[in-house]
Amino acid sequence: LTDPSRGFAITCSMFFEINLKIEGDSGEPVVFSKGVIEHNACVSDGELETKLLTSWHSTLQLTYTTVPFAVIAMLTASVLHGASGFTGKVVAWTSGNENEIVLHDSRVAGTSTELRAGGSVALSRRLVAVPVDENLVVRVHVDQEDGGREAACFEGTLGHLDDCRTFHHDSYLLEAWK
Repeated sequence: LTDPSRGFAITCSMFFEINLKIEGDSGEPVVFSKGVIEHNACVSDGELETKLLTSWHSTLQLTYTTVPFAVIAMLTASVLHGASGFTGKVVAWTSGNENEIVLHDSRVAGTSTELRAGGSVALSRRLVAVPVDENLVVRVHVDQEDGGREAACFEGTLGHLDDCRTFHHDSYLLEAWK
């Protein structure tokens, strides 16, 4: 897997090949976790699934949900004015599955809080798979710039018939489209 925003179409068996590398002391890549995890879609009930891959230096936890009859939603989050960074959290879920997908969390080590061109926030993924008969709900939690308590929180819903939705709160903008 090279990108967290990839979706798959499967028939019965699916294999996740994991080959994670980290930068070693010498600056060269070192294998951190390597192996294969199999998913059998024929017996999947659509609930959240977790599988473990134990290898040389680590145990990797793969958590996923199969999405039948999926459509994709593409998301962007931006700060319109007044800030040089974004500290907070952006999460999404569907009307039929309340397990949150974390799209951005500034409290996670290595997450960029700097804004990109046009004030856009670097999301860990921009594509979300949604069952065709469900809605996508996206919530934005904005923390105070000092990393303290929550300064604002807003959410929006993208339905099957919506091509694009834009949600505003103060200087924050969330766009979702499919």
